[in-house]
Amino acid sequence: MKSIRKETLSQQAGDSIKAYIEQMRLQPGDKLPSEKQLIERYGVSRTVIREALKSLETVGIIQLKPGDGIYVARPTISGMSHHFTFHWNRNPKTVKELLQIRTTLELYAIDLAVGQQDEERIRQMEHWVLEMERKLKEGVSIAHEDLQFHRALFRASGNETLCELSEFIAGFFVPLDGSATLMHGPDPLSLLEHKQILHWIRAGNAAKAKACLQEHLRPVESFVASMEASVEPNENK
Repeated sequence: MKSIRKETLSQQAGDSIKAYIEQMRLQPGDKLPSEKQLIERYGVSRTVIREALKSLETVGIIQLKPGDGIYVARPTISGMSHHFTFHWNRNPKTVKELLQIRTTLELYAIDLAVGQQDEERIRQMEHWVLEMERKLKEGVSIAHEDLQFHRALFRASGNETLCELSEFIAGFFVPLDGSATLMHGPDPLSLLEHKQILHWIRAGNAAKAKACLQEHLRPVESFVASMEASVEPNENK
């Protein structure tokens, strides 16, 4: 194999490692040559190879395991979120569109959860409802428990890819959900809505569970709408 040319060495090294993965048809979890072997293979310094490996790890292509080796990473949708969060969280229109996607995904998750009727996973949802109840009695925020309830709902769907998508989207709304909860204080109505969602999923009534979910998400929709409205006057100047 040819040595790498001297310009943009770390980028070229990264491209060569990606080509190696493709040529060897390596699968997630397969081990790559060691750092020393890569240095010898491509004729570059340790610093160049380490920079290339770090870049590949950042974009989710490989996984570095100290003391063990270099592995092809297992692809995850949620792992991509850090590439988009900085820009998307600063665009109210995009946040609004992401909320619409989140709602659509969660409504579909309810359909699947009702069909699955996985009692163990439904009990996980119930656990977070009970935690909300406990926190409300203590007079503190239930933002964390709210988030965990929705994660449990997606897991109850039995669809792993849907769970990954939900984690990707949810990353943009953790601050929004938390802000909405904190603005209104610990909210007994929110607890009731979660109880109703849980009840109707257990009862096998997807339509009523989805209606409760949509009602529950209205405060977040209002919060996002206020963000969008506050930006529009500045854009018109």
